[in-house]
Amino acid sequence: MTHDDFLSLLDAHGSDLTRWPPPARTAAERLLAASEEAAAAWRATRAVEGMLAEPPRVSDERVGRLLAAVARQARAAPRETLLVLLFGHMPVRLAGALCAGLLALGWLAGGLTIGPAPSDGVLLAEDVPSLFDGGPR
Repeated sequence: MTHDDFLSLLDAHGSDLTRWPPPARTAAERLLAASEEAAAAWRATRAVEGMLAEPPRVSDERVGRLLAAVARQARAAPRETLLVLLFGHMPVRLAGALCAGLLALGWLAGGLTIGPAPSDGVLLAEDVPSLFDGGPR
């Protein structure tokens, strides 16, 4: 077994050699006995697995301080309102006047008719075909 093969198997199966496939396990044991570099890699992997095996303990006091700091940051953050999102940071009276002006403009534009007004008799004429006539098209 080469050193690179050993490192690949160490990454794949971890430091517990009982989890390794039997042919690779015996070759790895021989390499560990012969190579200090392989033994150092095995010890480093074992140390990392030991640290990951048990989660770190965090005191309730530390969690409380963290939650208090988050709450302070949330209260200090500026709150974006709909007017701020739409109009930016302009004075409230100017934004209100702009909204009122746009509302009045929309009301005036809705009352205007574009083009000639339709006459009442156009849709009721006898010579205009409809889908309900039943005749051939």
